[in-house]
Amino acid sequence: MLTVGNFAILCACTPQTLRYYDRVELLKPAKVDEWTGYRYYEESQLPVFTRIRCLQEAGFTIGEIRRLLDAPAEELREAAARKQAALETRMRLLRELQSGFPEEKNMEEVRIREAMEAVGDILGKLGPEDLAEAGLGPEQLPELRERLTAYWTGVFQGVGYPVAGEGEKWTDTGWRASGWADAGEALASLPPLEDGGSYRLELTFAPRQKPFRERFIMVLTGAVLLRNEGKKLRFAVEIDAETMGLGEENSMRLSRLA
Repeated sequence: MLTVGNFAILCACTPQTLRYYDRVELLKPAKVDEWTGYRYYEESQLPVFTRIRCLQEAGFTIGEIRRLLDAPAEELREAAARKQAALETRMRLLRELQSGFPEEKNMEEVRIREAMEAVGDILGKLGPEDLAEAGLGPEQLPELRERLTAYWTGVFQGVGYPVAGEGEKWTDTGWRASGWADAGEALASLPPLEDGGSYRLELTFAPRQKPFRERFIMVLTGAVLLRNEGKKLRFAVEIDAETMGLGEENSMRLSRLA
């Protein structure tokens, strides 16, 4: 076994770095002497240190590194792709700043472009399983992506998202579905939305066996829009973050601005 000093030499780092990695639970010593408190490492831990340093230099946070250290190769590739896209966006903005501080209009264009890139990243990851959760078939994926791209473009340009104006208030339409396990089955009874109307679908989730995914809300939004193709709607799916996964049962209800 190697002392923290000798292992630091092997890693080409400082002992302080190893102590920091221990404190943030990235790389724990193989052994800690219960009397002296001295840390001891094994040579077999060197690849772990190398992975940590590689992820850190690539710009990942400590929390991200902790999650990715033992992640499958596919998850690591996806995380790297997201990080690369974020860095490319940052580099593009820096290049724009070299020509002077951009006007407010240009900044708004950059914000919309970045937001649409994030939406595009989510849409690109949608698969049959995501569509099945909302009662859609894989053959509907191209149409769904097209509809959601148009929807979010409108949202980021200030149209398409329902916001109560002066004299307007949210009212319960009376439609709700409770106790469902499949969101697609629940949506099957959703009545057609009125052209030009402003609606929101409010969801409460019971404790979930699998983690909540942002793709689910994306597909659910698209499923409702596809069922009301050709209509001009302001529409949103909303979840109360405080009750997400803490409700007594899965439920959804439809409200409208009036």
